[in-house]
Amino acid sequence: VRAWRYDDVSPRVWKIDEYESGKDFFEPMRRRGHEIVQKHFRFQPFLVARADEVNPVPSGEVCLSVHMRNGQKKGKYRKRVGPKVFSPYLEEFVMAGGKRIYIATDSSRALQFAFKNFPSNVTSLIRTQGDQVVRTSKEWPLHMIDNHHRVNSEALVDIIALSRCQFLIHTSSAIAEAAIYLNFDLHEKSINLEDEDSMALSDFGDVIKRIVERTDQDTTTTPTDKLAKVGPIVQRQLESARI
Repeated sequence: VRAWRYDDVSPRVWKIDEYESGKDFFEPMRRRGHEIVQKHFRFQPFLVARADEVNPVPSGEVCLSVHMRNGQKKGKYRKRVGPKVFSPYLEEFVMAGGKRIYIATDSSRALQFAFKNFPSNVTSLIRTQGDQVVRTSKEWPLHMIDNHHRVNSEALVDIIALSRCQFLIHTSSAIAEAAIYLNFDLHEKSINLEDEDSMALSDFGDVIKRIVERTDQDTTTTPTDKLAKVGPIVQRQLESARI
């Protein structure tokens, strides 16, 4: 299970060219990661409570999660994607009817750029862990600013919060992959901006519109309607049950 191609990974192992897309290549690794996480990982209650606080997603609202980095990535197979590249996708999300944007980032500079340069109809929807969390500065990397327990806890909160949304935009990172391991729907409903074959901006807008439409339909369905849909299924389960 790998989040990206490490420098020492042989082409004999990294056979991405044999697949139609990067998503097809990553699917079995992400599925295995999802199965492992579901079976063996349980978050401490304080982490879940904090994720609920920083990214509450009310019923009927479509949320976009964004993992944004600003630092130089080590590795010859990795690209640096600045916050400016994210802006058109966030704008498209808002135009398509999206209501909430959660940004996870370890970079104070990336977040400052977003709030200073992104349109106001985008920034008004952005949620983060807030200013009090530890983020890198130009002079200091994250692991040198504060103790590891705090830094790791805040990273886990971001992972949980990212996984709560219906769509994810990211670059190659362990944080984004972990969010997909938690919510496997994000495998298909995500865009890696480092991938050359990633979803086009116009297609992304169409996908968000469909998600918004389905969400609106779900919230307008009455309890009676829902019962009518599931009633026969429940009845069959009761008839086949053995006590």
